[in-house]
Amino acid sequence: MTSHTLRTNLPTAEILQLYLAGVSENDLAKRFQTSRGAIRRRLLRAGIVCRGRSQAELLKWSKMNPEARAHQVEPAHEAKRGTNEPRDKLWKVNPTESETYFISLVNKYKWPLAYCGSGGVVINGCNPDFIHKTQRKVLEVYTGVKHLKKGEQYAKAGYECLFLNMRQAERFIVEEIQQFLQSAP
Repeated sequence: MTSHTLRTNLPTAEILQLYLAGVSENDLAKRFQTSRGAIRRRLLRAGIVCRGRSQAELLKWSKMNPEARAHQVEPAHEAKRGTNEPRDKLWKVNPTESETYFISLVNKYKWPLAYCGSGGVVINGCNPDFIHKTQRKVLEVYTGVKHLKKGEQYAKAGYECLFLNMRQAERFIVEEIQQFLQSAP
């Protein structure tokens, strides 16, 4: 007999109500003295879509007051204090293959763009791959949905953004970039 069949008397309705109110699966398991798996099975059987790690973290942080947040991050800050690790160690150091290809195009066509994808520039919490040297324009080597969200952040800061799909032929990329660079800021 497995452990989850031993506990048929768990209050499923209460478990659902508490979970939907923001209580974690682990906290429910502790409260009802059962395994997290038993809690999760009940949630899934009831048609509840369980929170992923990101959602759980966002929920946890949304419920914290400033003192609790400070207490949460203090061990990480304490571990970092006194170390002389440069900022660029926290970011990727080398450009990706797509960024390297684009750097070669920037050099070939002498565009007024600078590579900053290794953390040299941060705009509204986002690090663009390339930035125009004199205008409020950035370029992103497009790899997925997260880049589109970055575009919204650049727009909020007053930057125009061009997303580049590096799978296109070079002549299409060059045309697209030249139009972007020539457009009014």
